Amino acid sequence: MLYCPELEEVAAPRLFHSEHNFGSSYSVSWLQENDERARQVLKKLRIRPAFGTTFEVVDGDHLDVQRIGGPVVHCLITSGAHRKLLSMDVTALRTLLD
Repeated sequence: MLYCPELEEVAAPRLFHSEHNFGSSYSVSWLQENDERARQVLKKLRIRPAFGTTFEVVDGDHLDVQRIGGPVVHCLITSGAHRKLLSMDVTALRTLLD
């Protein structure tokens, strides 16, 4: 599911929320309350955090917390891993026009 907030589009409900980070990496986030279910999906799809990163719980002023609406868990994944999430239709991909 692809959406562009600059065109006033809103993300449809999905387990994951993602956006292109840099190069071939994507930032993926999910609500902390859905952590167990999200990790099961990641395990099923054989997706792990990339580039020496880990799962990180964030709260407060973090952009994903404001966008998704609560404490989130996030990590970086490769573009190949992100394609798996898109093909399963479990992520809302935020795309900016610039």
